[in-house]
Amino acid sequence: MKPLPSPAYLHKRLRYVPSTGKLYWKHYPPHGVSWNARCAGKEVCCTFNSNGYPCLKIDRVKRPMHRIIWAMVTGRWTVKPLDHQDHDKSNNRIRNLRVTTHLGNVRNQKLNVANTSGVSGVVWHARDQRWFARIGNGKEVIHLGSYVRFEDAVARRRRAEVKYGYHENHGSS
Repeated sequence: MKPLPSPAYLHKRLRYVPSTGKLYWKHYPPHGVSWNARCAGKEVCCTFNSNGYPCLKIDRVKRPMHRIIWAMVTGRWTVKPLDHQDHDKSNNRIRNLRVTTHLGNVRNQKLNVANTSGVSGVVWHARDQRWFARIGNGKEVIHLGSYVRFEDAVARRRRAEVKYGYHENHGSS
């Protein structure tokens, strides 16, 4: 793999618009007249990697667009996970991106598609005829209790999310 391009080099090649989160090619003399006529000033076209993140090829290397934008705005690359706070992988506005940890990223996940209750960590147990609430703290799953009323299980789960530092968007779709 080629080394990461410097943020200064990225600024020579690309223009970032913070209000939209989009990238545009800049005029770049080494590419010649035909490339500049075709691409300069136009929005960067992207492909998607296996995780669904928009990527672009720069100097024949495909890189995630949000990581390029992070490097351009902050002046440095990060090896830590970058989180799209609103869960939209194509929303590359800098205010939507944050450096986090793996655990921090997990604590800002969308609602799992297999979830049937509509709330992360709240499940119905038919045998007991009760709602069970649980949460992960990074090391283990903590049982938060069982409840007759769905609303009580949800309230307990929400309090635990605050206690364990879950992102406010965790479990939203």
